[in-house]
Order: sequence, then C-alpha cells, then structure tokens
Amino acid sequence: MLFTRITTSPDKMGCVPCIRHLRFPVATAVAMVADGMTTDDILAEQPDLEAGDISVRSSSTRTNLPCSPDCSTTPDMTRSMFETSA
Repeated sequence: MLFTRITTSPDKMGCVPCIRHLRFPVATAVAMVADGMTTDDILAEQPDLEAGDISVRSSSTRTNLPCSPDCSTTPDMTRSMFETSA
C-alpha cells in the first residue's frame, strides 16, 4: 500500500512524516483521532486538511515509511489511520 498523502522531506520538519507537505505531522493527526476527535472535528480545527487525509482503519499494522533520499532517517510509525486516497 502506498501512502501518497504522507510525505517526508529533510527541509520540512526534519523528515518528520507530514500530511501532504503541510508541516502537519501525521503523529498529530493520529493523536487527535486517539483522543476521540472525528474527521469532521479535525477538519473544523485544521482547515488545510482534507477528508481524504484522515482515513480511520480498523487494523493496527506498523511500517517503516521511507524518508526522502536526502534524509538519513526512516521514521517508524503506525499506519492504522491512513490509507491512499485519490
């Protein structure tokens, strides 16, 4: 599965996985969902996000998302919340 909405870049937040180069960390969105916020709640609070950026799934698998070739780290993160959306 490709995560096209999750991006990393060494010149943006030091390769922290973000949503669509918005400088909005994936971990922040995951924490918001974990705190019980709905997609509508998150979108109301973060108007730059789109519904497709947040997709709650029932699985809780883990993956290493590759960082950009210019970054020396590969962040480990949970992918249970996000899936590719066109």
